[in-house]
Amino acid sequence: MGQSGDSASFIALVQATAGATGGVFAAFVLMPLEIAKTRIQLSHGGDLSTLGTMSNIVMDEGVQGLFRGAFAKCFETGSKNFVYFYIYDAINAIAKRHIELTTGVKLVLGYVAGVGNTIATMPLEVMATKVQAETKNGDGLLALVARVLEKEGIVGLFKGFWYNIMLCVNPAIQNTCFDRLKDWILMFKARAAAASSPAPTLTPLQAFALGAFAKAVATLATYPLVRLKTILQAGQEVK
Repeated sequence: MGQSGDSASFIALVQATAGATGGVFAAFVLMPLEIAKTRIQLSHGGDLSTLGTMSNIVMDEGVQGLFRGAFAKCFETGSKNFVYFYIYDAINAIAKRHIELTTGVKLVLGYVAGVGNTIATMPLEVMATKVQAETKNGDGLLALVARVLEKEGIVGLFKGFWYNIMLCVNPAIQNTCFDRLKDWILMFKARAAAASSPAPTLTPLQAFALGAFAKAVATLATYPLVRLKTILQAGQEVK
């Protein structure tokens, strides 16, 4: 039992490290889109396109404006991915030994992992959002932290907490959607392959496409809450 527990912990650690590394790389590469998304979400007019917003940022703040808060965002993403995947894989391995992992069970496990992740990393997300919302004349990360603590106390670092608790269903939907689609594709591949063939696997392109589709489904299902949370964390009023 001890060996099994150690193995499960090691697998969870490997999965969490891989998830964090991939998340940091993706966060840096997609930083301009993330900045534009945050600015659009904070815009009450809603008439700016992504390219239009990015163009305005470059004109007002230079190219570096598209990477504002890159360190904070990458650190936030890496931390969130590590914590989420570690908790999810750990409880998934434990649950697998006792119950059948149905779609409903996986959704619950994903939600539990999301709640644990939110409690552990919420201050990082709040500060990353505030940095992204700042213009070129805005404060740096440490100055923003000091300002939030002075004005709002430690509670200010957990602004939008209950939105995030509700949004924990987002990664649960994403992972469950991905796992189910992956199972169907692998089952189809296994049926089409010869009996002597090795166990089928997803190609990198298939895994990327499934991940993107699963994320799109989860985002569409929860976007209104995401926008309200962003407005609240940036310190603006919902209009």
